[in-house]
Amino acid sequence: MFKLIVLILSIQFYYSQDKGLSLFEKKDYKQSLEYYLNVLNIRENDISAKFGAGISAFKNQDIETGMKFLQEVSNSKDEILSSRAHFNLANIYKDENKLEESLYHYKKAIELNSKDRDSKINFELLKKMLDQEDQGSQSNSGDEG
Repeated sequence: MFKLIVLILSIQFYYSQDKGLSLFEKKDYKQSLEYYLNVLNIRENDISAKFGAGISAFKNQDIETGMKFLQEVSNSKDEILSSRAHFNLANIYKDENKLEESLYHYKKAIELNSKDRDSKINFELLKKMLDQEDQGSQSNSGDEG
């Protein structure tokens, strides 16, 4: 009987995470965010739900809430989720033209998950772009003298 209860609770837990993801994949970001917030009302330290809430909030144009949740996840002990949180924070900062902050978060994502190709590619592209800007500003400053 105990095994049956554990099995039912496990299925319910995994299904509940899938429901938020399913809503997100259907681009129903508002419902996805509401779902994850409800999960967090019950399990306030659920790092996966915080990640889902952060991404859903961001996609729902609530950048501040999204960043708050992603910051929390980025400090978690789950290196893969932490890496994904850093990756998404980097993208947010890049969209806000805060390129140094973006570069920092891509680097953290790579440190936590060395197999993260997206972070590596974005890090290198952004670094190259910043290096070109630095070279451009150095050559422009030489023109003023």
